[in-house]
Amino acid sequence: MAPDFAVHYLSSPLGVGLLLAILGLPTLFLRVVAWRSFQRLGLRLVAQGYCAVIAAMFVVSVLVVLTGGGSMEEAGYMFVLSLIFVLPFASFVVMPLSVCLARVGAATVTLMAGAGVVSALALGALKAAYPSNEWGRTHRLEAFVDTALSVGVMATIVFCAFALGARMPLWRFPPRVPEASETA
Repeated sequence: MAPDFAVHYLSSPLGVGLLLAILGLPTLFLRVVAWRSFQRLGLRLVAQGYCAVIAAMFVVSVLVVLTGGGSMEEAGYMFVLSLIFVLPFASFVVMPLSVCLARVGAATVTLMAGAGVVSALALGALKAAYPSNEWGRTHRLEAFVDTALSVGVMATIVFCAFALGARMPLWRFPPRVPEASETA
């Protein structure tokens, strides 16, 4: 079974190192390249955001599998397999967007949830515009709705979990205090 191999590989020390590299390398790159923007959010809050995303994926995996009549072993498979998609999304899309929003003082849970909805609509539109099979070519609206709903729920969960883990405010971001070098 294909998931068995992926779960075994990702559970090994090399697989865990790969998952940590997926999180760490983009974070380090953004911290070096855009250090002023990154300072506004901070490494500790970014790490908390990542931890919240992983915890949310675990809860979602358990709820989805157990409500479908599955076992905890199947939930573990689903959790590990969801990390393959969620961690790159969190490190290459969610974290850079949150750092950019923090720089302009707009990093809130509300805007991050909105970003999840917008990304779901964009992916649904891409699926409708470029279908991968005959059914998608003849049922573009259904392909859009199916993709937007399935991806939208997960994307919004990832965006909101990161925002809550990074302790972003619900509505307003505190005003930015200028540094001494900026006022002189």
